[in-house]
Amino acid sequence: MNKLIIKGFMVLGIGTVFSGCIDNVVAPEPTTYTKLDTQGLALTDQTVGWSEDASASEANYNRWSCVQDDTSTLIWEIKTSYAGNALQAANDMFTWYNTDAASNGGEAGIGDLGNNVATSYENGPYTALEPATQIGSDYCYDSGRCDTKKYIEDINAFGLCGLSDWRMPTQDELANLIYGTYKSNGGGVYSSLPAGTANIHPDYFPYFEQVTTNDSWLSSTTHELEANLAGAVSFRFYSRDWVGKASRYHIMLVHD
Repeated sequence: MNKLIIKGFMVLGIGTVFSGCIDNVVAPEPTTYTKLDTQGLALTDQTVGWSEDASASEANYNRWSCVQDDTSTLIWEIKTSYAGNALQAANDMFTWYNTDAASNGGEAGIGDLGNNVATSYENGPYTALEPATQIGSDYCYDSGRCDTKKYIEDINAFGLCGLSDWRMPTQDELANLIYGTYKSNGGGVYSSLPAGTANIHPDYFPYFEQVTTNDSWLSSTTHELEANLAGAVSFRFYSRDWVGKASRYHIMLVHD
């Protein structure tokens, strides 16, 4: 049985989530972002905050479709709602699925074949927590398309912000979105932000503070030792996580 070392603890076999908080670190100066409209153009007024009013719109500068990191130039998807009948709802969850052998780390994960349909967990190794067949995630806008591969296809077909080659972010790219000062000391993690606040810039990324169930966000990164583990980031706990590819978590796409 393989041994996995995470944050000084030896874990035998394959579990669902392994977490590691970032120790004794103060975040760098906050990254600045530019808000973009549906066509990928910068909003004329960047100072107006996100609004839930029925009249909210990009024309009123209180809604936006993407943000661009002013330093890295990466463009990030913005969720359009917390939940509900929407393709880009923040609380939707997906299984990790990538059939490209050159980038999936040797394990494709689990694709979604439909509502309550058992799906083959591609290559193994299989465990009691992640057996050879398993029900995929039915927790998204289209319950037959709740895996990361299909979500990327759907966003690219939609042409979010005028772009059609969106992808999953790496774990490092996701971790770079962590916002606020933080310090781990004696097992505690302390934030400069109010309690219950997601540690991602609140002026640009709406709805994250409402996501409390399976609150890790998936990346494209596969663990070097255990190919059925995918890298993730929790913005509530300042942590880089390793989660089972057959389990369901949240996703937010990025564009180069």
